[in-house]
Amino acid sequence: MTGDPTANGGEDGRPLCVDLDGPAGESWRQCADVLRGGRPRPAREAARVARQALVRYPGCLLTVVSRTDGGCTTASWLDGRPSVRVYAPGRVRPGRGTARLAAELYARLIDEAPERSGDRVSGPPLPGGPPDAGHRPR
Repeated sequence: MTGDPTANGGEDGRPLCVDLDGPAGESWRQCADVLRGGRPRPAREAARVARQALVRYPGCLLTVVSRTDGGCTTASWLDGRPSVRVYAPGRVRPGRGTARLAAELYARLIDEAPERSGDRVSGPPLPGGPPDAGHRPR
C-alpha cells in the first residue's frame, strides 16, 4: 500500500475498500472490492450514487453509501443487474459509519460467490453478475 488514507485492505486479506468521496485516484476506484460513499446524501441521491458506482466499476462487488437520515444504501450484482438495498438508520451504528456493515456484507457476498479456480472467481461474482468483471476475492 502507498499509505493512501482513503483506501484500506488488499494485501492482508481484507477487501480493498476505497472512499468515493475521498481524494483516491481513478486507479484506486478501478481496483476496489468495495466502494464507500462516506459523505451522507439524501436517500434518492444515495441510491443513484450506489448504483452508478457499481456500474462504472464492474470489478467492484459492493458499494455502500451513507444517507443523511443515518442509514445507508448498498448496491451489488444480482442476476446481471445492480441490486440496490436500503438499510435503516438503526443498522448503521453511530461512530462506526458504514465500515462494519460494508465488511459484513462483503464477507457474505464472498461466501455466496461461485466456485473459485485459484484466486479468481470462475464465474460471475454473484449469480448473473457480469462475467467479465474480473473480481478477485482477497
